[in-house]
Amino acid sequence: MKKRLHKFICKKAMRSIWIFALVFAVSITMFWPVTAKASSLDEIQKQQSDTQSKINDIESQKSEAEDTVDSLQNEADALEDTLDSYTAQLESVNAKIESTKQAIDDATASISELQAELEEAKQNESDQYEAMKTRIGYMYENFGHMSLLETFLESGSITEFLNQVEYVTTVMEYDRALLTSYQELQETISSKTEELEKTQTNLADYQNQLSDSQDEMSDLVAAADEAFDEKSSEVSAAKAQVEAYESDLSALNSQMASLRSAEASAQAAIAEQIAAEQAAQAETGTVEDTSQAIVASNDDVKWLAATLQAECGGASYRAKYGVPDSELLAVASVVLNRVNSNLGSFKNQTTILSVISANMQFESWRNGKIKLYYEAGPDDKCMSIAQQAINGARNGDYLFFMTQYWADYYGITGYTTIGNMVFFRVWGEN
Repeated sequence: MKKRLHKFICKKAMRSIWIFALVFAVSITMFWPVTAKASSLDEIQKQQSDTQSKINDIESQKSEAEDTVDSLQNEADALEDTLDSYTAQLESVNAKIESTKQAIDDATASISELQAELEEAKQNESDQYEAMKTRIGYMYENFGHMSLLETFLESGSITEFLNQVEYVTTVMEYDRALLTSYQELQETISSKTEELEKTQTNLADYQNQLSDSQDEMSDLVAAADEAFDEKSSEVSAAKAQVEAYESDLSALNSQMASLRSAEASAQAAIAEQIAAEQAAQAETGTVEDTSQAIVASNDDVKWLAATLQAECGGASYRAKYGVPDSELLAVASVVLNRVNSNLGSFKNQTTILSVISANMQFESWRNGKIKLYYEAGPDDKCMSIAQQAINGARNGDYLFFMTQYWADYYGITGYTTIGNMVFFRVWGEN
């Protein structure tokens, strides 16, 4: 019977070695056994702590660099919007300059046409004036020495007289009307020419103003373009810094993975030691009694109660998910059984605080939850059960606990389910 038991315990020991080699590759809620080779684990943990500190620092710097990238990118976007606005305004000014130039050219052409018309009108006036003088001279030569009476007396008839008078009158009225028309045309042309010249002058002044605006907008565009290029360079530099941080983080994460692998190897040695001692106890039929009460201070009670609340949840959480008081007592049993145990390095953990703060044991200690509940003050239920356990209350000789998922994953069969977790004394098949 003892040989079969010894063989069974050895089998469990080998199983434990394999399990411990894998366990730190994943995150689980459980307690790790503390090893007599704690110095190597301490060194690994110190390296992990230093590496994690570097990771945290670089992640913080990376976050700041990313914020800088966002800020610089916003500034670059604003500068780009300004550049686009200035460019659009410059293009508008250029279009107005071209339009004004065309208007000036049109006005100049119109002035030239009007000047040609004016010269033509003046020439027509001059020609008409010369023609009129010729006709007047002709009439003077033929009729100028005769009075109206003589013209009447020399006319063959009254009709001839009237025709001669009408002819002279018509010619004179025609010449006068034509001269007046030419003079009015000249005045109209002169007026239009004057207006066009004023328009031409105004357009030239406007073009000068546009030219000044063009110079100003060109300077603004150039300045905005330069500022945008500089800001874009800053964005690129900040992004390069983020990439450098990401590269550093990748290297540190790889280093952390190596440290965790080394830690898993060290934990395998822990499992071997614990399994060997448990096998030796089974071989001799000796089972240690860890159920006795311990002497504890009020501070010890508070530390244990804070551990129960950190592992099992606060009062509202326990009520919502139906966490029974027996789960709180089982967690307390694990802690106090370790205080009273002589297995492995448990024999060096003689106080509640030394158990919960032991190297790589309680995740809730490492993430600060236990300290948080300790400082805030654990709830009354946790304080009450902690005191009961210290006084000797136990609901098992458990040394370990975890969720059922991980217990099934690692092939641990000899466990007791209490609430949302499973509790056991021997790691492996049972």
